[in-house]
Amino acid sequence: MRGFRFISALITVAFALQPMSAVAQTLMRPDKSTTVTSTTPLLIVGSYGVGGLVRAIYPSSDPTISSSFEWFADGQLLPLATSSQLAITAEFVGKRVSARITLRKPDFEDLVVSVQGAIVHNGLPTSGSTMGYKGETINLPGCFSPRSTALDTPSIGWTIFLSCNPWNTDYGNPTERKFAWYRNGSLIDGASGQEYRLQPIDSGREFWGFFQTTYENGYVFTEAKKLAAPIPFVSQAGKPTIKGTLTLHATLTAQVSSPDEATAFSYQWFSDYLPVAGATSKTFKVRSQDVGKAVQVMVTAEQPRYATITKLSDPAVGAKVPTLDAMDAYSEIYQAVQTTTTNYDMNYIVSPTVTEAMLAREKTLLQRAADYWAKDYTPSGVTVVYVTKVDSVWAENLVQQHPSWVGSIQGGITSWINKQNCGFALAFMADGKQVFIECLHDGADRSLQDDSVGAHEYTHWFQYAQNPAIYLYTVPWLVEGQGNFFGQALNTAPKDPKLQFINFSLAGYATQWDIYNGYPFASFKQLDILDRANVYENEILLQRNGMVWDQYLLGSLVCEWLVSKFGADKLVSWTKLLMATKGQNRDTESAANAVAFKSTFGFEYADLATWITPYLAARSAQLRAAWFAQTKNQINQQTLFSTQQVPDFTVQQTSLNDDQKDWITRRVKDGPIRLVVCTANYSSKSSKSDIKKYQLRAKNSCDFAKSMVGGFGVPPIVSTKLVKKANSTLDGAVFLTF
Repeated sequence: MRGFRFISALITVAFALQPMSAVAQTLMRPDKSTTVTSTTPLLIVGSYGVGGLVRAIYPSSDPTISSSFEWFADGQLLPLATSSQLAITAEFVGKRVSARITLRKPDFEDLVVSVQGAIVHNGLPTSGSTMGYKGETINLPGCFSPRSTALDTPSIGWTIFLSCNPWNTDYGNPTERKFAWYRNGSLIDGASGQEYRLQPIDSGREFWGFFQTTYENGYVFTEAKKLAAPIPFVSQAGKPTIKGTLTLHATLTAQVSSPDEATAFSYQWFSDYLPVAGATSKTFKVRSQDVGKAVQVMVTAEQPRYATITKLSDPAVGAKVPTLDAMDAYSEIYQAVQTTTTNYDMNYIVSPTVTEAMLAREKTLLQRAADYWAKDYTPSGVTVVYVTKVDSVWAENLVQQHPSWVGSIQGGITSWINKQNCGFALAFMADGKQVFIECLHDGADRSLQDDSVGAHEYTHWFQYAQNPAIYLYTVPWLVEGQGNFFGQALNTAPKDPKLQFINFSLAGYATQWDIYNGYPFASFKQLDILDRANVYENEILLQRNGMVWDQYLLGSLVCEWLVSKFGADKLVSWTKLLMATKGQNRDTESAANAVAFKSTFGFEYADLATWITPYLAARSAQLRAAWFAQTKNQINQQTLFSTQQVPDFTVQQTSLNDDQKDWITRRVKDGPIRLVVCTANYSSKSSKSDIKKYQLRAKNSCDFAKSMVGGFGVPPIVSTKLVKKANSTLDGAVFLTF
């Protein structure tokens, strides 16, 4: 007699919720080693209403496995129902449908799975429409097959999603929606969202997405669909290195390894963050124009069943290879401003608490933007509104006096002020004219970022002038990224010569990726992607809409590179040509951009990710460094009643550097601090001159702390002392007790 394995488990085990119409109930496994296994989940899905159809999900495409089916209504066998589908009739109303699926394979024990379904409703929802996407059409309610969120090929580290539409029927909106994901037939613990981020363990596995929705009248619809594209493995190719020294006529050689001998490598050499035409061999001969520049090699690794990736070397070792200076792009913009006294057609409206000084400052900043863009755009009848956070009632009344503005301010101007606490701007078209509303920061609340806001929005006016429909499908980073870049270049960069603030600001945008994707704040997963220098991942970043923060970050970096390598005029020319020819849908825009981009820059837009990858990797490191330099002294614990170490002193240093002064200032002002004790450590290994030096460090620390006005509005009381420690590793360290 053929053996069998019987499997059944309530969905409540997986979801700790009401039973989904999917999974089995008890588990008996006499002999695991010889039982049939399935990489397809065993489920039943469909429309649980009279006139609907419920079908089994099973390994129907595996010719080695045969299957049989038994159907039940409230546990009673339906003897005539033996196919993989069950038509729902009136006799099932109010009863729960279930099934028993048996898988057979020669020389294996049978696998028998009982699957619970849902209770049958007395009808079906009606919808007068269907949906289609990339050749797949579904009825409503329904689900498309799982797809990669970014590109056609799913990739480890990126998400796939199950797009389902339970709306637009006469049953109204669903009261409940549930998702589940299956890897090689097994439910993935915790994977209960519409999206699932692929892990290395998922490579080469069969993937299914499951969906269940319930309506207020009790009707249940379920669906399960397979991810069609295979999930490739992750290449283990190493980071390439360059053998040789960057000197004139020297030969550089790329070196790269992989544990898989089947890996095929191809090469592209870069000089000064541009690909060198024809330099696609393993070796590269240094030209005169390469000396003193960053010369790198990008290696593409390909192997069967693995995702094709690129990896980038560090710059070749040379006598003088300067650090990438992104300031070149910003200075090209602000140095091009020809300041004028032109009275542009802009009407200013200010709220009661906007002072004359504030208005004069903002007019100066906006005038710089107008002067820069004058050759490409002249404002006509623009309304500029400045408001402060305490004037929200005034602002609301003003908006109500202009009904054509209301639809462009989602939630109302008061909600914007309350949520953003000012520092924001809105730009839109109303009655064929530009409207610009900015909520101003002032005093201690104001930063260099505020200087960029007006010029950022003015850049959007230029874009609107080219085409009122400025949204872009295929270049999603351009509109907001260009606005951010020109805003920073025109009015922030002149006051930020080392790009410390701009780099910190761009890194701040990258932190939003962490928040949105569920990572710890400032873990910089987006910068990690740029660091990896994988062209195929950068393609994803450049093609996805993402959040506005993504567009600020990526768009700014791409604009930097385009301006530094091709000039600002070409960036503007491309924008004008694309906006003028883009048409009204994705296909026409893609075709228009292919022409516009190549005619402007001389290479294909499809190759942008390849060309710009070394630049993005270099800038990523700079943004990360700027963030940590700015935040390393931030207070991350209670200051009062704490003892904390001053940032390290160099061997001979006794005076405080700027970093140490900043560290002390932040803590003294984290009041109310009334007393500070500065302690210098020494040990038996410390000489008399060392001890004298350590004492001076403590004195200088306390003297600086005393010079700061603390939380009580007066300097703290300070004292110094020396403490002998058995451990010499902290010799010379200074600790402040607050």
